Amino acid sequence: MKSRLPVITGLSVWLILSLGLIFRCDSPGDLEAVSGIQGRIQINGVMPDSIKAVALVVLLPEAINDQEHIGAYLINYSEPLYRSGAYYTQLKPGQYMGIIVGLLVDPGIFAANIDSYLESPELPLVQLTEGVHAFLIRENEMQEIDWDIDF
Repeated sequence: MKSRLPVITGLSVWLILSLGLIFRCDSPGDLEAVSGIQGRIQINGVMPDSIKAVALVVLLPEAINDQEHIGAYLINYSEPLYRSGAYYTQLKPGQYMGIIVGLLVDPGIFAANIDSYLESPELPLVQLTEGVHAFLIRENEMQEIDWDIDF
């Protein structure tokens, strides 16, 4: 009869190594610090049918003076949300403006055609926040910014 001891020992060693890697990688001290913003977008009321999703759009401050070419100042945008939820976007240190927008086209179509939309004077977006939120991101800083959108 064959001994099961080598199989159990091999499996045990594999399990111990796997668990060690999992806990080692899950340690916050081992993760590289990033800069950006995160928070929640709270949607109050019922979104109109014309708005397919909402997202945070991050722009350079110069966009405030050149509304006709706003696409040229787009830095990043969050994942589209279909209801209230969390967002996150990574940014380099610097000054930015943030607004919450409603996408007037399917988010997949928007992402697939982003270059064409950015060259167009008309973006398929509608601003849902009044004004803009200016913020400064420092090295290795994550800012928490929550937004309320009322429909």
